[in-house]
Amino acid sequence: MATAHRIGGAAGEQVLALAREAFVHGMQYAAWAGTALLLGAAVLAAALLRGVGASAPAAAEPAGATGARAHEAAHN
Repeated sequence: MATAHRIGGAAGEQVLALAREAFVHGMQYAAWAGTALLLGAAVLAAALLRGVGASAPAAAEPAGATGARAHEAAHN
């Protein structure tokens, strides 16, 4: 922007317009690249984590607890 102001006139305005256009183009490219990376990471995470929850061990119950069935039996 400083260079466009130093040039001045119509040429300076053209330099400024081209600089703004290049900036916007670069930001759009970066946004699309970031989107592609995030989608790739999501697909990779889904593939690597498939079935992890099903094979995780259940949390241990406190001593004396026998689960929901015992609770139901005690209250029926």
